[in-house]
Amino acid sequence: MILKYMINTLYYLLAGYGFIMMLGVILSWLPGLQQYKIPRLIRKATNWYLWPFRGLLVIGMVDFTPAIGLILYQTIVGLLTGFI
Repeated sequence: MILKYMINTLYYLLAGYGFIMMLGVILSWLPGLQQYKIPRLIRKATNWYLWPFRGLLVIGMVDFTPAIGLILYQTIVGLLTGFI
């Protein structure tokens, strides 16, 4: 019973972090926002996970690697639903 609550809490924390990562990717498309504090904090909080994926799939001027990182992250988080 307690393990179920712990896994459920972990799932919601990881899902929230996934939302912050998606927000960080969207904010990265708007370079003028990097001068403000909140977008910089979001970028700093998500860079540790997304940084290893950078530059793996670049087509022209568009870097698709954050999408690869987000898909992998959502897959891992989705595996937790099997334990809930």
